Amino acid sequence: MGCRKSAGVCAVLFSLTLVIPPAARSQTDQEAAPQQAPSYPHSLAGIEQQFADVLQIVRTGDEAAIHKALDTLSIPDANSWIAATFASPDAAPELLAYQEAFISFNRMCGG
Repeated sequence: MGCRKSAGVCAVLFSLTLVIPPAARSQTDQEAAPQQAPSYPHSLAGIEQQFADVLQIVRTGDEAAIHKALDTLSIPDANSWIAATFASPDAAPELLAYQEAFISFNRMCGG
């Protein structure tokens, strides 16, 4: 994937993190993650800290931890969030675009 396309995918995911309400972003499902992931403030400082934490994990080279950290950047229950956020005619194309972008993001990151 070219640098321009990679940057576009990252920009889309980053933009989504700015509009997702903090309650929807927090990863508190104890069944999915035995260790509770940190929650971040809904602010520029929060997203900077989240990306800094992910980068720190990436630098360890631990593939399982890297994929777990990257998954924290996804929208929990994306179907419901997109349906509630976008007008009905726009929801399906937005969901498809999100799913394709996140798949591309994971491939770009070795997933």
